[in-house]
Amino acid sequence: MRFEEVRQALQRRPFQPIMVRMISGTEYRVTTPESIVSPRFAAFLVKGGLIETVALEFIEAIRPLQAAGNGRRSRAARKK
Repeated sequence: MRFEEVRQALQRRPFQPIMVRMISGTEYRVTTPESIVSPRFAAFLVKGGLIETVALEFIEAIRPLQAAGNGRRSRAARKK
């Protein structure tokens, strides 16, 4: 993945939690804005306060994490 795409996802303000999917299939939930991005690597905090460092070339996709909810649809969604 390109440096600029990763940088924008990790430095968005207000921060929006993301899921980073690697080409190996490993997924990392990034729920805090603390991160470092360079042209070749990214480091971010993951569950348990661990720091994951990954090579940008091995990132397959980055997508926003869905907001935690109770699994129920809103009234507006039920009416459609």
